Amino acid sequence: MPVTPLVLLQLCAAGILLAALSWVFAKHVRAGIVLLLCPMVIDVLTRQQSMALQIADLTVSAADATTVPAAVVVVGRVITRFFQRGRASAPALMLALTVVSLSRGIAEFGLQPAVNECRPYIYFLTATLYVFTSDIGSDVTRFMLKTWVFLSLACVVICAGRWSVDGIASAGELLLANGVLVTARPVDAGPALVIAQAALTLITLRWHSRPYRALALGLLVVVVLLQHRTIWIVTLVGIAAYVVLSRRMAQERISFAATALIVSTTAALGARVVSLGSTGEDLRSSYSTMQGAHSTFAWRVSGWEELLARRSGVIDALLGQPFGTGFARLIDGQIVTVSPHNFYIQTLLRLGVIGLVLFVGICLWALLAIRSNSRADVLGRILVLTQLTFCFTYALSLEQGMALGLVLVHARHSWTAGKLPTGESKAVAMGAPRAQRSDFAGEDAITQPVQGDGSGPYAPAGGRHTGSGPRQRDLSLDKGVSRQS
Repeated sequence: MPVTPLVLLQLCAAGILLAALSWVFAKHVRAGIVLLLCPMVIDVLTRQQSMALQIADLTVSAADATTVPAAVVVVGRVITRFFQRGRASAPALMLALTVVSLSRGIAEFGLQPAVNECRPYIYFLTATLYVFTSDIGSDVTRFMLKTWVFLSLACVVICAGRWSVDGIASAGELLLANGVLVTARPVDAGPALVIAQAALTLITLRWHSRPYRALALGLLVVVVLLQHRTIWIVTLVGIAAYVVLSRRMAQERISFAATALIVSTTAALGARVVSLGSTGEDLRSSYSTMQGAHSTFAWRVSGWEELLARRSGVIDALLGQPFGTGFARLIDGQIVTVSPHNFYIQTLLRLGVIGLVLFVGICLWALLAIRSNSRADVLGRILVLTQLTFCFTYALSLEQGMALGLVLVHARHSWTAGKLPTGESKAVAMGAPRAQRSDFAGEDAITQPVQGDGSGPYAPAGGRHTGSGPRQRDLSLDKGVSRQS
C-alpha cells in the first residue's frame, strides 16, 4: 500500500478520533451505550447498506467506528483486572479465542477475508464485555432499558413508513432499494428482535400499567406483521417464560392470559369475517415456508450438515477453522456462501468446541446465577432465553451483546449476594454500600435501605417511613408510576 500524504492525513485523523472516542467510552458509560446502538439505527435507516469510510485499503463501517474504541477500553480493563485479581471472565476468554482464530485466518487467507468473517464476533463480544466491565448502577440500567424501548419505537415508526409505501409483503418477497435487491420486510431480524424484547420488557416490568400494557401489545402486533418466523418463536418463548417464572404475580398472569385470549379471539374472528385480504395471504405464506421438505429450515439444515462434515483434525474440533475459511456449500444444486444462519453451528465451526462451550456456559451461568423470581430476575432470564432461541437461525449482533452484558452484571451481583451470609447477602441485594447493586428496574426492584425507624436496618415491605434516614427510592422503569406491592 503506497503511503501518500492523503493516506497519512487519514491515518492521523483516524488516530485522533480513536483516542477521543476511547476516552468517551472509558469515562461516560451512557454515551458509550448510545454510540454502540448507533450502527443499528443506521442499518435500519439504510436497509443494511451502511455508510462506510475508505481509509487507504480499509473499509470502516459505522459498527467498526464504535466497536474499535470500545474494544480498546475493554482490552485495557480486562488486562488490568487480570493482573490485579489473577482471573479472567468467560467472555474475555471467548474474545481471546476469537483473536487466535482471527490471527490464524489472517496468516492463511489474508487480512480482508479473515476480518470480514470475524466482525460479528468482535462486535458481539466487545459490546458484552464493555457493559459487563463498566460501573453499571441502577440509574444506568434504567437508562439502558428506556433507550431500548425508545429504539424499538423508532424502528416501529420506520416500519410504518415503509409499509405505507411498499405495503406488507410476505417473507420471501424482494424489492429494489438503491439498485440492490433487499427483503421486502421493513427491518431485518436483528431490529425485529429488539422490538420483541422491548415488548417483553414492558410486559415483565409494567404489565399492571394500562398505557404500558397497550404499548406492549402494539409492539407484539408489529412483531407479527414483520413476518420474521424466528422472532415469532422467540416471542412465544419469552411469553411462556414470563407466565412460568412469574410465580409472585399470579394476579397479573390472570390479567395477561385474559388479555391474550381476547386479542387472539378477536384476531381469529377478524380473519374469518374479513379474511385479512392480501395481508392475510402474506402471513399464511410466511407461515407455510416454515414447513415441509422445501422450507427455509430444511434448506438451512442441509447446509449445516455439509459444513460440519468438512471439519477434520483435533485442532479444527477444539479451536475451529480459522476466520476466512468461508461457508461455501452446495444446497439443491446451488453454491451458497452466506453464513450458516445458526450461531451455534457458526461458533462450532470458527471457535471449536471450546468456543461453543464458553458461549453456552456464559448463558447458562446467567440463568442459574439469578436466584429469585422478582421482576428484574424474570426479565434477565427472558432476555437470555430469547437470545438462545434466536441463535438457532441467526447470529447475535452488537446490541444483543449489550443486553447480555447487562444480564451478566445483574447475575454477578445476584451470585455474589447468594454466597454471602444471610444478613450481609440481604444488604448486598438491597443496595447497601457493600456492593453496588445493578438491577433491571422492575416493579419490585432493589430499593435503598431505610434507616432510623427502630425496627432494624431495613424498613418492612410497604412500611411507612418514620425515621430520619432516606426514604426508599423506587427504581422502576418510570418514576411517575406508583409502586405496587
